[in-house]
Amino acid sequence: MKTIKLNSPQAWIKAARPVTLTGALIPVMLATALAHHNGCMQTKVAIFCALFACGMQIVANLVNDIYDYLKGTDREDRLGPPRACAQGWVLPCTMNLAIFFSVLVCIIFGFGILACSIEHLLWGGFELILLGIMCVIFSFLYTTKLSYLGLGDVLVLLFFGIVPVAGTYYTQAVFSSEATQVSGILDLFPSEMWLLALISGIAIDALLVVNNFRDREQDRISGKKTPIARFGAWVAYVQHFAITLVTTILIFKIGEQLAIEQSWGASLASNLYASLNIAILIAMWRINKGRKLNALLGATSLTMTLMAVLLSIAIW
Repeated sequence: MKTIKLNSPQAWIKAARPVTLTGALIPVMLATALAHHNGCMQTKVAIFCALFACGMQIVANLVNDIYDYLKGTDREDRLGPPRACAQGWVLPCTMNLAIFFSVLVCIIFGFGILACSIEHLLWGGFELILLGIMCVIFSFLYTTKLSYLGLGDVLVLLFFGIVPVAGTYYTQAVFSSEATQVSGILDLFPSEMWLLALISGIAIDALLVVNNFRDREQDRISGKKTPIARFGAWVAYVQHFAITLVTTILIFKIGEQLAIEQSWGASLASNLYASLNIAILIAMWRINKGRKLNALLGATSLTMTLMAVLLSIAIW
């Protein structure tokens, strides 16, 4: 790590944390698969949604990097991967500029979505502008103020589940012939979309659970009031098991609702997801503490991505 030069490409890759982009892509992938299933998929819109989601994730990562550095929570006892500002790979002033330009790029992607669908949007684009502003605010507040208040799980469900799935699906569903006959935006959202939103948000929350489980002792010192830091490791075990159980049930449910043909694919996705997640839970209990838990973050990301890919194929 000491060989990484100031402001080098490697330094910025470390700061952007590309491995976290799976959490941004999963809701877009699931919503687009449902849009294709319902005959309203729009490739350009889906691509711009994916780019916007990834851009917002990178913004959140950069903000978190500099915020934790300035707050002093990136100490020597940190168990997670090294951070760019704390290691001196990127100066704070340069990080602020990167955040500014990253937000501008995300705005460009947002206008790309708007340009592709403006003629079909029910509220003339105002709804997408409002949604975009909410996402920008979330990217700044989630990894800074709000995560320290223990609101992470609720916010992950909202901004990695409901908001991106609904937003991605809506910007494609407005192209359908039924869109001209609905009386309101909510009429465009089938029950399957809400199920996918819950699947996405709840499954991705497993990453937060493993992360907070690893950092529970450091979080107590830093004043980060996550449920696991406040009440102990048993909360992580209960949360992780509940996430596995609920997500598995929801996948079965959406397989039943869409069509008999999709049921086998949903069954494969749910059974594989449940098996791998139980293995991760057992590993959490055995490892308990230390940097070895970092490997479980990668395993969790791989598990939820594999589930989302299989489920998307089944829905497609």
